Amino acid sequence: DISQTGGTLKTRLLWAVGADVPPYTYSVGLHVLDAAGTLVAQADYGLPLEAFACRETAIPTGHLPPGEYQLLALVYNWSTGERLVGEVVAAGETGERLELGRFQVDG
Repeated sequence: DISQTGGTLKTRLLWAVGADVPPYTYSVGLHVLDAAGTLVAQADYGLPLEAFACRETAIPTGHLPPGEYQLLALVYNWSTGERLVGEVVAAGETGERLELGRFQVDG
């Protein structure tokens, strides 16, 4: 779930974390890219420890100029920076950073 109001992009992500995932090893990165593909905002948090979890995150966007932006998600080992390959099952998309959606900042 993604919504943008009052200079803040709010996201709500649902996580299913396998029992074989080592705790306190991975973090989630939410990256906001502009139309040129430049990283202009981000938020990070630890991958949930629960088997099933929901996390809401607020990313400040009030400093961004008007335009279209893309929100991407990634999971990475916080101590090495190594990114995991993820998959969006419904779209058949795989990669280190997966698109969650696009949003518009109006002037």
